[in-house]
Amino acid sequence: MAKTKKRSKRSKSANKRSAAEQDVEDAIHRIPQTEQELDARTNRKVAQILREYRARIHAGKDPVIDQEAKELNLDEDACITLLLGATEIEFLHTKFNTDRKARRYLSRRMFREVTGVADKTWTKHFGTYEEFLKQAGLRQPRNVHRLERQIAKHKSVDQWRAIGRERKKMANKYPYLRNKRWQKVLVAADFHDIHTDRFALRVFLDAARRLQPDLVILDGDVFDNTEFGRYSIDPRDWGITRRIKFVHEKILGPLREACPKAQIDFIEGNHEGWLMRHMADGSQTIRVVLDELHGFTVEKLLGIDEFKINYVAKADLSAWTKAYQTKELKRNCKVYWETFVAHHFTQDGLKLGLPGVSGHSHRKEVVTKRNQWGAYQWHQIGCMRVRDANFTDAENWWNSFVIAYVDTENHQVNFEDVDITDFAVVGGEYYYRWESEAVPT
Repeated sequence: MAKTKKRSKRSKSANKRSAAEQDVEDAIHRIPQTEQELDARTNRKVAQILREYRARIHAGKDPVIDQEAKELNLDEDACITLLLGATEIEFLHTKFNTDRKARRYLSRRMFREVTGVADKTWTKHFGTYEEFLKQAGLRQPRNVHRLERQIAKHKSVDQWRAIGRERKKMANKYPYLRNKRWQKVLVAADFHDIHTDRFALRVFLDAARRLQPDLVILDGDVFDNTEFGRYSIDPRDWGITRRIKFVHEKILGPLREACPKAQIDFIEGNHEGWLMRHMADGSQTIRVVLDELHGFTVEKLLGIDEFKINYVAKADLSAWTKAYQTKELKRNCKVYWETFVAHHFTQDGLKLGLPGVSGHSHRKEVVTKRNQWGAYQWHQIGCMRVRDANFTDAENWWNSFVIAYVDTENHQVNFEDVDITDFAVVGGEYYYRWESEAVPT
């Protein structure tokens, strides 16, 4: 049996080589002819060079010619014929030889060494090797490449705008706010999914249960998704599914259960903005997510219908440059009762001249301003993320959320900051961090 197998392997190998040889022979006979018939002597010269190239390869010799390259009297068409023929033989050879790396085309040095033809033979016609490749059809002309990039750009823009239209429909899908003078608003920002501080989350959810706010604002970066920029990591190892499920099962679900009559508005932060662009692009990352979560749409991913949430996103996803994208993200905000603003970015929110809240920086700060209705405050709230990160100095972050009491008639807002360390106080109720909620130090 062993002998039979050996014979079988040899037979396959022989067939493989003979097939390769036949392909090379076909390649030589398929040397393209031009409209103007080439001089017979030039044709023979080109064919002879290709046959010698083929012979050295089949003999197992180094394809490089030892002697110095010579300048030949070849016209443009003959030069192109020689380049195409040599490229095809090299491609067919590497196709059947796993020890050598396949090439799309020969380099300038390789072309000179395997054909024995000096650069002067073709430089007088084409100038540069890059242009030689383009004229032979092995490289795309500059204008074609530029046109293709423009088409690709506008195709991406079409996809981003489609997602943008879908996002706008979610802005006021579940309007639960009642028309009354006094409004209680609960605001938190920067959870960053699985990096959420478990103690801060417990206090926040219990505050929602006890206060029964009219409005809950998730002021951006509920998701993290920093891994979308780390393409060196296998997408299957990123755990995106686990992150999405954490937001649904530990944040959005319990929040809706704690205050079933409250309106919940989710302001798009920069991290959600990255997520939306990848959704629009249909990147490998998102294909993995959609496959694991069985066809999640944008609405399902954000939990819009399941938890009856409004998603506020005004940024134009078709922004092409980095600067334009950042500028567009700063449009994500919402003004309530012409009195109170929720914005993810502090400096842009302050420009609106109203009391309000912002997140993003993970640091707490209070600014006092004045408008036509008198003095007011802007609260840059801390984060709900654990104060621990390997990419920045997280020790300067602060954990907190805010309760705002809004007088919609007199356009005034009073704030109650809820600071979170190892204890927190909400409306006189004390909370203490459990051992299981300890943050690594």
